[in-house]
Amino acid sequence: MSGSEDKTLFVLLRQVDGPRWCVIRQVLSGKKLSFFDRLATARPYGDAARVAINSAKKMGLTLVIQADGQMPRRFNYVTDAVRPGGVA
Repeated sequence: MSGSEDKTLFVLLRQVDGPRWCVIRQVLSGKKLSFFDRLATARPYGDAARVAINSAKKMGLTLVIQADGQMPRRFNYVTDAVRPGGVA
């Protein structure tokens, strides 16, 4: 890869199996999204959200959420910190 390519690394909180979520880092290079590494294996939402929030803050990265096969979107710290989509 050339040094001129624009690369963005971010933390992704992804729903993987019903109520279970994992936390990974992905890199966006040009228009291609690629797996970078896994920060936490599948676990309940609350536990995964805590790992994702703490990891993103420590690493200074953007936090993104992807639920039920939807398009990834920026994590909303007010509504998504409670439950996905802010559903109580």
